[in-house]
This record gives sequence, structure tokens and C-alpha cells, in this order.
Amino acid sequence: VATAREYYREQTRVTFSGMTKEWPAAEISVILSRWINEVERGIERAMIIGYHVGDNSTGSSGLTPTYFSYNITKWERTGNRNEEGHALVLPLEMEVKRTPLFLEGPARMMKTATKEKLRKIYNNVKESDLRDEELKMYKISASLKGQSY
Repeated sequence: VATAREYYREQTRVTFSGMTKEWPAAEISVILSRWINEVERGIERAMIIGYHVGDNSTGSSGLTPTYFSYNITKWERTGNRNEEGHALVLPLEMEVKRTPLFLEGPARMMKTATKEKLRKIYNNVKESDLRDEELKMYKISASLKGQSY
């Protein structure tokens, strides 16, 4: 995503005019509703893929993962090389890797949650690997043992 964003910025840096255009509020409302729905669907998918209390895969725990990593499982060589001489490839398939929980994900989710959802998130974090019961404190992340650098 960051690479695509940087590419877009570079491509529009000189040609972007900065001119503004008025749009009817009804049109903007429809566009914003679509964006909100897309973000909500993404959160639902993330919660199903990510770690959960008891490690269930239903997405019902209320904890959203903060990070994912991706492993390219199938690719095609482009015939080009980068500045260091490494072959460039076009990714065709990838698998999502789950990462341990980080407190940042649920904390950000709490910023926009209803009071009812806040309590659920709080209780789920309290029951997760983010809580150190012996110290009665929360950790920034669950154990990172076995994670790549």
C-alpha cells in the first residue's frame, strides 16, 4: 500500500492542478457511505483472520489484529532487475500470516467504539495474552517468540 501511495504521489506531483470542484451533498454522502461500508467489511475480515481470545476463527471475540504479514507463494519473473541486481517478480498468490496481538489494534478500535463495544473490547483484552496477571499490567504485545525480523 505504501509503495502504491508513493507511486501515486510521484505521478501526480507535477500534474495535479489543485483545482477544486463542487459536488452535491447527496453524492458525497453516497460515496462516504460506500467507503465506510468497505472499511467495516475490512475490519470484519481482519477479525476473522487475526488472533482472538481463545484463538477462535469466528471473529466474535471483538479483538482486531494490528498487523498482518504476507508470504508470496506463487510468482512470475518479470525479466527486470532492481538496482542491486535482484530479479523482480510479479506476485500471483500469497498467504496471510497472523502476527501476535499488539495493544495498538484494540486501543485504536476503542477510539470509535460505542460504550457497549468498549466494555467488550476491554474485557477481551483483559482475557488475552496482552494482560500480565502477575504484574497486573498490560503489555504492548503478546509474545513475539518465533516471529521473523
